[in-house]
Amino acid sequence: FDYSASVGFQSRSERYDDQSSSTAGGLVTENWFSLSNSYAQATTSNSRKEMLKYAYFGSLNIGYKGFAYLDGTYRSEYSSTLPSSNNNYRYGSVSGSFIFSDAFDIKSDKFSYGKLRASYGTVGNDAAIYEANIAYNQNPLLTINGAVPSLTYRNNYGNLNLRPERKYEVEVGMELKFLKNRLGLDVSYCNNYIDDQILGLTTPASTGATSQILNIGKIANNGLELSINGTPIQNENFTWNSRLNYSFNKSTVKTLAPGVEELVFYSADENSLKITAKEGEKLGNIYVYDIAKDQNGNNLISDDGLYVIDKTKYKYAGNIMPKAIGGWTNTFTYKNFMLDFTADYRFGGKMVSENLKYGMSAGLYENTLPYRENGVTLQGVNANTGKANDVHLSAAEYYMNTFGWGADSWTEKGAVYDNNFIKLRELSIGYRIPDSFTKRLKINNLKVSLLGRNLFYFYRTLKNLDPEAPVGNKRWAQGVDVGSSAVTRRFGFSLNANF
Repeated sequence: FDYSASVGFQSRSERYDDQSSSTAGGLVTENWFSLSNSYAQATTSNSRKEMLKYAYFGSLNIGYKGFAYLDGTYRSEYSSTLPSSNNNYRYGSVSGSFIFSDAFDIKSDKFSYGKLRASYGTVGNDAAIYEANIAYNQNPLLTINGAVPSLTYRNNYGNLNLRPERKYEVEVGMELKFLKNRLGLDVSYCNNYIDDQILGLTTPASTGATSQILNIGKIANNGLELSINGTPIQNENFTWNSRLNYSFNKSTVKTLAPGVEELVFYSADENSLKITAKEGEKLGNIYVYDIAKDQNGNNLISDDGLYVIDKTKYKYAGNIMPKAIGGWTNTFTYKNFMLDFTADYRFGGKMVSENLKYGMSAGLYENTLPYRENGVTLQGVNANTGKANDVHLSAAEYYMNTFGWGADSWTEKGAVYDNNFIKLRELSIGYRIPDSFTKRLKINNLKVSLLGRNLFYFYRTLKNLDPEAPVGNKRWAQGVDVGSSAVTRRFGFSLNANF
């Protein structure tokens, strides 16, 4: 047996201080960007945040004859961002692996390595700084006698009963290698759920706040990861190594807090589009107002010749989560030359972009070319008379009114898109300087490389928006474009050496 153990203590204190100043009422002189050029008195605001965390932790690792391993961890953590009654949360993990090819000595030219692994673990999580506190903002209150100090409620009221969020996860996997390690397979399956998920819930303004942080409910996830790697060609001068990855993950809302029917992560255009979480449904479902229809399924058309939008119910329009993501990495080596490239792919899932809808309204994109010459008469029946629509629209009338802002626009057509792509993520071309030259410089393994990243797409369904433009750390951020900055290509040069 081999074993090791460790215990420890960790403490972290964070403090944020921020001060910002801005002009008011515009500038006196144009293009002179200075606080002293403010039309009205410049304003200054300050914010300060403090947080303290500390934890006790330990780990134990046991090995048996080099083919069986068992590891365990435990951690007890305290956080000032949680209420004092719930600010301690404990979690741990246990994992094991078994190299059966070594245990049973079953290696051969065809079968090189076999390993089974399994783990179970829990992880705790706290809230953001001051989110759980019933705290106040300090602002000057202007009176007829001048400014006086005042304290006001924040938009988020806080929650003194907030509990730590907990994630429970089980993972099993297998790793196999064949043909003297030239072909490998790695498979993992995980199943986890998040209990007491911490999220902000919108509240009526009449309560004195617009949101409150709560333990919302339980979200379950299950996923599969598959990786195949190999060396198809290997000889004295040329080697080709390749790896192909595939993964998927499904998130389902199991329960929500009592009295909560749904969570709305994102909404737009007078709530004509929303991304939600409902009990029993997948996380990230998209719902939209649809075109109104009569009892025979005909589209209803207004007297102006435009679609009538049904605002009484929502239609399911897809989900933002991908069904498959992965990549393909290849490394080619010929004598001292090296070529590496990585291609990524994503299939399934939708992208929501109000910006693309507004661009259609303005006629910016190629998909607005139809009807430019002859206009259009929309198929359907008049909502008042029931007769076939005969109102002819110009292209400008159609696009401006159908894809503009508001609940009367056709949101599904203009703002919900398939998001599939295959992308050349990275390309590297390198050369290893011969040892006969580097030895004189007392340098080993000197390599120079040209690098490129985010170079181009082999295929994509989004034509007027980069599929990876949306950013953010929230679950729904990957599927919503709210005005992202342009994505850039990167080129570089690298020099690596050992001394």
